[in-house]
Amino acid sequence: MIDIVLKKREIDFQAFVKRSAKEEDCTQIIREPSRIIDQDTGEVVVIYGQVSRESQELFRALRTVKYPVTERTGGLKTTSRIFGAMPRIALRSDFCRMAGLAKDSPQANALLLKWGLEAEKLYAEHSPERYARHKGLTEKVLGEYRMVNTVFTSGIVNKNNPLKYHFDSGNFEDVFSCMIGFKEGIVGGYLAMPEYNCMLEIANYSVSLFDGQKILHGVTPMTKLDESANRFTIVFYSLKQLWNCKPMGEELARIRKLKTERERKRLKPAV
Repeated sequence: MIDIVLKKREIDFQAFVKRSAKEEDCTQIIREPSRIIDQDTGEVVVIYGQVSRESQELFRALRTVKYPVTERTGGLKTTSRIFGAMPRIALRSDFCRMAGLAKDSPQANALLLKWGLEAEKLYAEHSPERYARHKGLTEKVLGEYRMVNTVFTSGIVNKNNPLKYHFDSGNFEDVFSCMIGFKEGIVGGYLAMPEYNCMLEIANYSVSLFDGQKILHGVTPMTKLDESANRFTIVFYSLKQLWNCKPMGEELARIRKLKTERERKRLKPAV
């Protein structure tokens, strides 16, 4: 793994946020295992490498999953599927729970959790100080909301997503998310980071570690070379709101009580 020192440049965020990423936005494509170091702070801000093993089994399982088109915070449309723990969402699903993938596609869900362990190893190896801080923060989240033996609580699988420029939200501060890429028969789909004037190739079996809440990022257009071509990225992260979750039994009791109280208010005659 080589070190690449880059100077963070001033950009007009309004000109980038929520617009499509383009290859011409950045002049450098990073294709080999690298650590990107901020020239001014000396801090490692991005790690790009390769996972140590292949998994055609997971690739096949991901092809069988249904991926709805949804909107993330800020209106960012994605073709994706959530897995792992989910926090309370007021007026919609106001209780802490596990995402539906475990029930809908148990094989894919189990394989994703195994790859969470792979992501954990890479994180601990290449950014030990940040990893230790991350571990200390997430130890405050109940174990049933964390992926076993990892610092991660949750994840998302993106399928062929040319995501517009955005910042992530909702994670613990100053920690890395970990993205593993699977790509076959796809040209393009680079991860662009215009502030550092560079793009990560996101090759097959690549891994990318960075703080998506601090670094603006987006995915450049991709071209399929054949009908079976796909680009999946699996992002592992830790949601701060899960700090507030009670044991799942208590969460269910809480939402039942809330629903009963709401129904009583609806039925109460007006005075």
